Amino acid sequence: MLDMMEAMNVDWKPLRPRFEHGDEIDYSPEYLKRALKMGVIIVQNPTHFAPVPGMTQLPQATHGMALSSLLKAGIPLAIGSDGPFDPFLNIMLATTHPMRHSEALTREQAVIAYTRTAAYAEFEEQNKGTLTVGKVADLAVLSKDIFIDSQIMGTQSVLTMVNGNVVYDNGLLKIK
Repeated sequence: MLDMMEAMNVDWKPLRPRFEHGDEIDYSPEYLKRALKMGVIIVQNPTHFAPVPGMTQLPQATHGMALSSLLKAGIPLAIGSDGPFDPFLNIMLATTHPMRHSEALTREQAVIAYTRTAAYAEFEEQNKGTLTVGKVADLAVLSKDIFIDSQIMGTQSVLTMVNGNVVYDNGLLKIK
């Protein structure tokens, strides 16, 4: 893909090309340099790193399924959730990375990939991705602090807002 993009003689960087499901790309140092130069954004889905039911042994991935290598190289990394609709599963898998432990992210890096970088990947960083005055209020109040609680699974939304409107409220919070 990078060869084709380079052959087109296009300034890709302002277009922010997204490589969705970049699981098995060969993230060699040369590849990373070329991708960075072209402004490629990698969108990963950490559920792809989970063992498949019935699998008795995890395959030994040696080059793909990168997460931390991308960040170290300066490549924007977004986390997508087009699989199971449990963001905490994706965060847990991104921070433990069962296929390549050396590629695991910190929880903060995983949340940034899910929010700020995902907004950047869709040219929406001026409107969402961070809790900033003037941006849409897309947020969730969680049942526990996912940055300190060792058991991220089982976390639930207590309150969810989309575009400043409450779309879910389990009644635990007193909202005026």
